[in-house]
Amino acid sequence: LMTRDGVVIAHPAASGALKRIDELEPGFDRAAPADGQIHVRMIAGMPVLTLLRPVGNSNWVMGAMAPLDAAMAPVDEMLGNMLWVLLACLLLASVLIWLGVVRLLRGLAVMRDAMRNVASGEGDLTLSLPVRGHDELAQIAQAFNQFVAVLRTMFTELRQHAGALADTATELDHNAGQIVLIGIVDGLVQGIRHIVGSRSEEHTSEL
Repeated sequence: LMTRDGVVIAHPAASGALKRIDELEPGFDRAAPADGQIHVRMIAGMPVLTLLRPVGNSNWVMGAMAPLDAAMAPVDEMLGNMLWVLLACLLLASVLIWLGVVRLLRGLAVMRDAMRNVASGEGDLTLSLPVRGHDELAQIAQAFNQFVAVLRTMFTELRQHAGALADTATELDHNAGQIVLIGIVDGLVQGIRHIVGSRSEEHTSEL
């Protein structure tokens, strides 16, 4: 607390009362405006935050000063803490992204192996992929399972038709054999009849 002329009325140092402000704080400008705003001023070669506010309509001025470094120390500490928190968040996000990529690649590898198995000559059509969640991998796995189910049904029907065709072919082969045998027997009968007829004619002519 001081007068507008710079005479200190109250000071943190007990010996500072009734002294001039420029004696207690060398370099302080007594003409500094008492506008209630915070200003950065160079006092004794150091940046200092100053605030001067008039006390009512009196000739007194209430002032406060603090070294800029000391005033900004909490802000610097807060910024440092925020930086550490940001780095921790980035590290956590990197780990989560890495885990997500690993899960994605593992799922794709399982699908690749399953497709290779199905595409091979002796593929296992009873194979099905696990469906977990509702993401794109789960949808692809579900579509793959549906595709394998369709192939399994198609091959089952083909086996049934192939079996029926094999039975039909066997029956036709058996029937063809019977037809050939009947033809041979019929030929033999005709031959015997012809021989018997010829002998009968010769015997009749001799008589």
